[in-house]
Amino acid sequence: MCADRLKSSRAERNRFATDNDVSPSALSDFRAYSQVTGQETVIYAQNSITAGNSGPAHEVLLQHANRSKTPVVVLDLEKAEIVDTTGLGVLVEIRKILASANRRVEIQNPSRALLRIMNITSVSRLFPVRTSRPAEQQRLGQPLTPPRPDNDADKGRTS
Repeated sequence: MCADRLKSSRAERNRFATDNDVSPSALSDFRAYSQVTGQETVIYAQNSITAGNSGPAHEVLLQHANRSKTPVVVLDLEKAEIVDTTGLGVLVEIRKILASANRRVEIQNPSRALLRIMNITSVSRLFPVRTSRPAEQQRLGQPLTPPRPDNDADKGRTS
């Protein structure tokens, strides 16, 4: 009986949604759509990326990324309410695969919770992050305005 459940859960994890699949989301489904604009492919995740759908999310994201060979792939996570540590692993793996083809992956509109996890785990160093929320952009250490150059020679001096 346990073996049957294991086979069933493996089959469930290996399922993935296609572009035209708009049925209500099951636990393991993952949906996304993509748009090519200039030198970028923007992939819009439509639901969370978690341990429950990491396999399908990986497959769907790679399918969209490989539809065009643009040098930049942007993963828009605005509608991904939850990205757990397994989901974060999926994003890192996608980055690794695309980097081997000289393509850059950027994260767009991540949740505050995801930004926090990315900072704690130092994954934020792997991905340029775009956000429409200035506070999050600054929290990432990527100020909206260029930083002023530091002059090491002036440090420690008093006038």
